[in-house]
Amino acid sequence: MTKTGYVTKTSLIYLLTLTDLCINGFADYNPLPDIESWVPYVWIGTQVAIQILNLLLIFLLFFSTYLFQVGLISEVIREFRAILYVMLLYLVVYGIYAGVKLSLFAGQGIKQDNLWNETSFLALSIIQKITALGYYGMLLSTTLRLGETKWYQRGPWVAKYANLAVTARRNLSEQK
Repeated sequence: MTKTGYVTKTSLIYLLTLTDLCINGFADYNPLPDIESWVPYVWIGTQVAIQILNLLLIFLLFFSTYLFQVGLISEVIREFRAILYVMLLYLVVYGIYAGVKLSLFAGQGIKQDNLWNETSFLALSIIQKITALGYYGMLLSTTLRLGETKWYQRGPWVAKYANLAVTARRNLSEQK
């Protein structure tokens, strides 16, 4: 087994994550008081698209592992469930944050300059930014972990499951 497209997929994840980080840094701060009304929608749509693409790329990395290719999908999911939970958490937190931001823009007609006067937006912005840092860190560490050769080789997994089978047989014979 080989790491099919590992460098390409991780490079895309890093590029998308850097783009998301930049948008996170600039989306809520605009020095221009008369910002076009469509710009916040573009920022939000771009960040949602980036999160979905990162999730797809993580699954593409999963698909190229030896475990996934031999049908041990539950083992891959179990080993990497933390990133899946973090990605889901970040998507939910970002969705709430974006919903509040858009409701302030569209529903209440608040301009970009006055967003920071809204306590709910300020609190959600802080929570979203902190969650984003955890998401970025976990995403990047997962891509590095998926770069380890053990995920693409047959030997370590066959040895692990062979030892489990021998132990199970020994336990059954001792019970009789």
